[in-house]
Amino acid sequence: KLNKIDNYYLLAHFDNEIVSLSLGSNHCIIMDQKGNLYGIGDNTYGELGPMKLSEEKFSPLKFAKISSPIKKICCGARHTVFLLNNGEVFAMGDNSLGQCYGFDSRIGMPIKVELNYEKGKVVDVFCGYSHNLLVRENGDIMTWGDSSSGKLGYNEEHLSQYNPKLVLDLQQKCVTK
Repeated sequence: KLNKIDNYYLLAHFDNEIVSLSLGSNHCIIMDQKGNLYGIGDNTYGELGPMKLSEEKFSPLKFAKISSPIKKICCGARHTVFLLNNGEVFAMGDNSLGQCYGFDSRIGMPIKVELNYEKGKVVDVFCGYSHNLLVRENGDIMTWGDSSSGKLGYNEEHLSQYNPKLVLDLQQKCVTK
């Protein structure tokens, strides 16, 4: 529940302790200690899922395809990525540069990010403005999304990488963060 303090601030009250929040350019997702998700802000690209959201209250977010508890949420500018406890990764929102998964330009429901690489479970995810990085339990790094300016860690001829790709220069470096 939100209470207006003045014309600039809203005070939010939640039933459970907040354990995580992530901010995109114009959206925010919050997770409480029971794994409940709440979103507020712009949902033009589906970055908050298939709901019509209020600009003045946090709306509960529920996704049928996500069966395992969520370990981490992270937001890019107009997309959201979820890491589940079982190591699966889901994404939704703006996909114009491949920052979710596949080739649709907007993903309004969480889509599973398929990893064509079987060496170790995913243990962490990070979002940039329009790109992502994941860390495998063996320390390997995979990146996808907008590859301009070399931000994915490899030289690509294309401006976008629509599927996670192993960063070979970091292989066997045991990256943890």
